[in-house]
Amino acid sequence: METSKTLQAFLLIAHLISSGFADDGCKFNMKTYAAGETLMIFPEACMYLECIYFEPGDIEGQPGVPDEGYYIKVTILDRNDCDECCIHDGKLYGPGQWVHKSHDDCIRSTCINGNWVDKDETDTCCVYSDGFDDKFYVDGETIKIDDCLRIWCNASVVVEEDYECCCETDNEIYECGEFLPNPWGCIFEKCVDGTIVNVIIEGCCEHHGVTYMNGEIIGNGDDLCNYMRCVNGTVRLEHNDDCKLAAACKLFLFIITPSKETGLITEWLMNGLDLVALM
Repeated sequence: METSKTLQAFLLIAHLISSGFADDGCKFNMKTYAAGETLMIFPEACMYLECIYFEPGDIEGQPGVPDEGYYIKVTILDRNDCDECCIHDGKLYGPGQWVHKSHDDCIRSTCINGNWVDKDETDTCCVYSDGFDDKFYVDGETIKIDDCLRIWCNASVVVEEDYECCCETDNEIYECGEFLPNPWGCIFEKCVDGTIVNVIIEGCCEHHGVTYMNGEIIGNGDDLCNYMRCVNGTVRLEHNDDCKLAAACKLFLFIITPSKETGLITEWLMNGLDLVALM
């Protein structure tokens, strides 16, 4: 039986991953990556590997909190069914997410099952000058962020929104008290008094590189006869009488998890033969 491209990519990791970490970054495939750099992207599995530098801060020494240092972080984006993700400028986008590729037009590009679908939205576009040239921004797009002031396009009208307390990072703005996306296990980043800090969410579960809140079904529970649920920090097995076979793509959620010692834990290798059979 022919192995899928996604599985081939996972098998490739076994040959590329390094067992060590450099003092100045993550060592991967004979190269050293700085914090924030993407190591590898798998659009079919909606997954990417990123080098991060973790500083525990106030949660240092608590159970399950890693030491300060460089780590390879695995991120899996949300998606419906088996839809694939899209890549633009070296960044992964999930199904339904959009980008505005050029400020010379009003074309919004939306990720639809691995492909970018363009739509002209001139009627709801905004024109904003940077002091030199007029640029176009689509509805909902952030134009500029400066000292807790967000300037954005709202249905052809340029709006200025001032936050009393915020954190700014990666051209995004978060209000104080708001959590940032893409946690690392049960460790979340939160905006507190204008500073991004690490916090541990009580009752959450980390299962093979994916974070689940208390009470949340793990994987694709609606399709599985025997599925798992996060209950007060513990993964429990439950049964669904009205079940059907799960989509094969969901199985990828159960085979990847980060580890400082090896970059990726090797449990997925033990499941490799079963995965091939399912493909």
